[in-house]
Amino acid sequence: DLHSFPTRRSSDLDAENSDALKPAELKTRLSGLDVAVMPLATTRLTAMIDVQEESLWYAVCAWSEDFTGSVIAYGTWPTQTDRYYTLRDMRETLSRRYPGMGLEARLRAGLIDLTDDLCSRAWRREDGLEARIARCLVDAQWGISTDVVHEVCRVSGHASVLTPRAGRGIKASDAPMERWTAKPGERRGPGWVISGGGKRGTAAVMMATNHWKSFDAARLRTAIGDRGALSFFGKLRSRADVHDMLVDHLCSER
Repeated sequence: DLHSFPTRRSSDLDAENSDALKPAELKTRLSGLDVAVMPLATTRLTAMIDVQEESLWYAVCAWSEDFTGSVIAYGTWPTQTDRYYTLRDMRETLSRRYPGMGLEARLRAGLIDLTDDLCSRAWRREDGLEARIARCLVDAQWGISTDVVHEVCRVSGHASVLTPRAGRGIKASDAPMERWTAKPGERRGPGWVISGGGKRGTAAVMMATNHWKSFDAARLRTAIGDRGALSFFGKLRSRADVHDMLVDHLCSER
């Protein structure tokens, strides 16, 4: 989750865990492309939105069929003017963007505005072809926001793309999701289960958090140029700190 922020710098964590993602290595994983441009070999776009009390954090990724991918955009809503920030020192907040609204109303307004911005956009591939986001997951696990997220995903003009998402921490000793007793209307795959409409009337996805964090870490350990590698937008001669904030977030996961 992009909002996770280490109490210590990621370089300190590296010394404790030799298997940890290395900040210096992640900063070199650049696609050579500008922000918001899909690599030539990618065929589809996905997005994820994490919900916080005063901000929405998002990332957009372009993927090829073998899970080679690139993070082509990320940030927060409302948009920040600073390049590096935390939850505690954000200058722009949902309260300031939507004055006079209560918590649920401003979350709703923010989600509507952000999803419209992301899902209405025609994203350009480097050969000039355009694509739109095929699936956007929205964090629905924070209890106070769960109903709001489901409502937005249900009534939005982008309802066919939006899906509420919740994570489940499944340990090695637990039965994997693939072995859970199937319920009517469910679809499932490795580390995910999509439910039927349920009482909120919106199909939602439950994801095995540890499975997908490990999957992402493996993509970030795969050498750029090999199948299944994940890169970040940026020119190859960009300054080394171009993705400092994102790299620190990624390296806070262990």
